Amino acid sequence: MKNQKLKNYIFHNLNMKLLNQSFHFFYDSEFKFDLNKFEKYFQLAKDFKLTSLIIKIEKEVSEQINETNVIPIYFKKLKEIIQIIQSTPKESKIDLIWKLSQDWKKKFEKSNKNLIDKEQYIDQIQIKEINNEIQDFYIIFDNIKNDGFIYLNSRTQNNQILPPTQQFQLINEKNKELNQENQQLKQKLKNQDKIIQQKDNKIQKQKNKITKMKKELEIFQTERKAHQDLENYKNQISNLNEKTIEETIKYMKQYQNNEIIQQKGCFILQKFGKENENNQIEIKKFNGIESLINAMNNFPNNEEIQIKSSETLQIFSGGLKSEEKENRELQAIKISKLNGIKTIINTINNYPNNQIIQEKSISILINIALNSENKIEIRNLKGIEPIINAMNNFPNNQDIQYKGCWALWNIAGNNDENRIEIRNLKGIEPIIKAMNNFPNNQDIQYNGCWALGSIAADNENKIEIRNLKGIEPIINAMNNFPNNQNIQKYGCGALGNISGNDENRIEIRNLKGIEPIIKSMNNFPNNQDIQEYGCGALRNIAAENQIEIRNLKGIEPIINAMNNFPNNQNIQYVGCGALINIAADKENQIEIRNLKGIEPIIKAMNNFPNNQNIQYKGCGALLNISADKENEIEIRNLKGIEPIIKSMNNFPNNQDIQKYGCWALLVIAFDNDENQIEIRNLKGIEPIINAMNNFPNNKDIQYKGCRALRNIAADKENKIEIRNLKGIESIINAMNNFPNNQNIQKMEK
Repeated sequence: MKNQKLKNYIFHNLNMKLLNQSFHFFYDSEFKFDLNKFEKYFQLAKDFKLTSLIIKIEKEVSEQINETNVIPIYFKKLKEIIQIIQSTPKESKIDLIWKLSQDWKKKFEKSNKNLIDKEQYIDQIQIKEINNEIQDFYIIFDNIKNDGFIYLNSRTQNNQILPPTQQFQLINEKNKELNQENQQLKQKLKNQDKIIQQKDNKIQKQKNKITKMKKELEIFQTERKAHQDLENYKNQISNLNEKTIEETIKYMKQYQNNEIIQQKGCFILQKFGKENENNQIEIKKFNGIESLINAMNNFPNNEEIQIKSSETLQIFSGGLKSEEKENRELQAIKISKLNGIKTIINTINNYPNNQIIQEKSISILINIALNSENKIEIRNLKGIEPIINAMNNFPNNQDIQYKGCWALWNIAGNNDENRIEIRNLKGIEPIIKAMNNFPNNQDIQYNGCWALGSIAADNENKIEIRNLKGIEPIINAMNNFPNNQNIQKYGCGALGNISGNDENRIEIRNLKGIEPIIKSMNNFPNNQDIQEYGCGALRNIAAENQIEIRNLKGIEPIINAMNNFPNNQNIQYVGCGALINIAADKENQIEIRNLKGIEPIIKAMNNFPNNQNIQYKGCGALLNISADKENEIEIRNLKGIEPIIKSMNNFPNNQDIQKYGCWALLVIAFDNDENQIEIRNLKGIEPIINAMNNFPNNKDIQYKGCRALRNIAADKENKIEIRNLKGIESIINAMNNFPNNQNIQKMEK
């Protein structure tokens, strides 16, 4: 172990010295690289396994040598040295190193002392190899330091170098002294650490005490500030009670983050708003609506703010009573722009158990949903679901049921996506339940009827309403409140929309729902809405129930409505449509004639020549009615052929009008000489030919046109007229265009 330590010690100091001096050993007097010197120096490194020295040589050689012939030799020598170093050295090598150093030193002392000088040494580079090695090694040993332990060249009193064993003894003694000193120093440091730790503990206690005092001071200051704020708030609120509307709103804007002031402000604005419309105008003028919405947003957990603000916003959401409808809609838009819709929906969701908030918030949505864009916004913000939830959660609260039906009615109006959303959220059922639970509440019945009518504009919703037994409560409402015009109006409208499919039409007949429609029209002959919705309902229902309508004397009120409101285009349109479907039955054709129902159809067509819907339905009505022979004559006598021809001339691009026009003329002309002549005199042959030429690919127009020309051609002069108008060519074209259509081919044969 001692030998290993000495070896490490020597090697360490050799490396230190050689790292400093090795640069000089590689160059001659002209500072050119000396390859022989390089090889000898590496041999020395090999003998003593000086790893650090080899690394140093590798670095210096790689940086300094430029001669290409040296590089390969260098790497070769380096590889050899690395292989030697990797082997385990023998400890006996230490004694050999020490002995060699003594011998070489003695030899060198006898040689020329001037060799120590670098320049002279280089000049004498050809001295014997052993002297060079001794010189190199002596220079190294002469300058080695003990690295803090002891000089390697320690000498006796006779100036003799001590042997390794004595060197180790000195080293051990020195190490013991150093260890004792170290132990003493460590103990001293340990004592010092204890003293420092005690002081640190004392300082920490002082810091903790100071921190505690600071916290207590902060609490005291906070409490004092809170007390001062409370006193200020009390004074402000006391002053607020005496403020006008303008000053109240100003205060609310100034103290937006003060919950007490916001709550008091909402209460004052609600009180002023309830008193009269002048106050409402003033609140609106000074942007009080914005302050209310801000208060709701800033303090969503303050129930009182939510209640008072909802009550006040309810007044403004639908506009003031004195305002026109357009201004009311603008007010709804303004609330939307202030993020009011989102605020209201959040309030409904945050307070699902507060019936006042539910009712007032739904009231606001009722008015806001009058605007088409707001309907979309309500759906996008998931505002339909909380309305349905409120109706389900409070089935016995009549206000919530009534306003819930109303809100769903407005939201579903003219918006297909909302109707689908209501069905998907199962919103149809609570409407039906509300109507069944409160059969005597006229508001619920009225809004329930129209909500179902609005929702039923979607075809799948028609089926859903029937499956949920929703047709019966509408009929019950109409029967229970025969004098309530709103219920009658929206009951007719709902049945009209619901009756858009065969199953529902049959269900309405089975539930005896046709009779209340007819009664409603007879009871309120001057109510245009009831007449319009009643005609519309009978029009749809008549597709399956023509005989039932005749038996219940339902044809007459349709004719009366058309006669009583000749300038109402909607009534004329649905009236003609109703008579089309009703006249599909032969006995009904006679009944219409007997009730003088042909004339209002002709009048409608003459009064509204530019209304394509009326012209189309009018042509269809006259077509079906003219299937009766006496009706053909009646139509001619009432000058009903002319409006058909005019309609075809006025709307040459409307395929429905052209089809039903050709069809009506073919029926009117069938086996009736006078009508055939009348059609020619009114120049009615030409529009038939024009229709066939304009729509050569429309199979129905070609077929009806050919039939019409065939019937009209029964008159000899008409044959000539058809030829002159190039009608024969149109017939031939039809046959060529539809060679496989047996009806067209048969007509011409």
